[in-house]
Amino acid sequence: MRIDSNELGNHLKKQLLAVNIIHGIEPLLAQEALDLIVQSAKSKGYNVRETYVADTGFDWPSFRANCQSQSLFASQKIIDLRIPTGKPGTTGAEILTELSVSPPPDTIVIISLPKIDYRTQQSKWFDTLQKNGLLIQCNLIERSHLAQWITQRFQQQGQNITPHSAEFIANQVEGNLLAAHQEIQKLRLIFPEGPVLDSDIENAIVDVSRFQVFDLMPALYKRDLIQFERILYGLKAEAEALPLILWALNEETHLLEKTLELKNKGLRFPDIARQLYLKPLHNKFYPSLIEHCSAQLGIKLIHELHHIDRMIKGVKNGDPWHAIANWGLIFVRGFKKT
Repeated sequence: MRIDSNELGNHLKKQLLAVNIIHGIEPLLAQEALDLIVQSAKSKGYNVRETYVADTGFDWPSFRANCQSQSLFASQKIIDLRIPTGKPGTTGAEILTELSVSPPPDTIVIISLPKIDYRTQQSKWFDTLQKNGLLIQCNLIERSHLAQWITQRFQQQGQNITPHSAEFIANQVEGNLLAAHQEIQKLRLIFPEGPVLDSDIENAIVDVSRFQVFDLMPALYKRDLIQFERILYGLKAEAEALPLILWALNEETHLLEKTLELKNKGLRFPDIARQLYLKPLHNKFYPSLIEHCSAQLGIKLIHELHHIDRMIKGVKNGDPWHAIANWGLIFVRGFKKT
């Protein structure tokens, strides 16, 4: 069965197939499709997740054995297989064919592939996969359809914008879906639900000071606590929204935590970078950072952000600005000197 990524949510409400194949050129849509399937599987009791990256030298026979083995602690599991090249090789193709024809019991298999060329789509292994499983296509959002996509994303978060604003955002991000997603998420934190004025959106996006929010983490990646605090208290002086700052820190910290998790599973950084679609900023700083910090640092940082969130909401006593500054100190101290 073949569906578009925007149809996946409705499909999963009806059924969850044992074999799911995600492929396409849009990394944001691919990641969202993966998250939806994992969420659906976990809601049905598939709480164990095993992640594999099939790069050069991947041990396909061991992968097959792991798929067929049953955990002593859980009877249902998720097999998350990433094939960055889209070419499993002869042995891999045979095992994928077997997997789709006779899926392991009590197992949900998710296979992530890049955009597949025409020749590969005609191959036996790929044809067997899509006939026996669910093929989710994460196609490029054409520029002519981007404004409509942006409008729908705002509607999903309870906000309404005009066609003018949708077109304005599409022009600002120059067709980059990830950039559009970040802007939409940012505007969700700045404005309440309901209609959002054109002027408010334009001012929020054009206002350069707001982009300083995204300079906070690069300062910490350089372990420059003085620069981090200068930016932070500059944002405070400009009355920047605390929820926006917290969101930016939370996004980056979860990404760091996922990176550390995959490193601890034995993955090499190039494989991690491909799997998580890391940006040039992360590719520059992460290789050194993840070699010099505790495996638990990401979890600790996320836990502290949770406390700061409660301060912002008034549920917990404390000054959230001071707490964020202290959070930056925890971040910097979490890394050994190189």
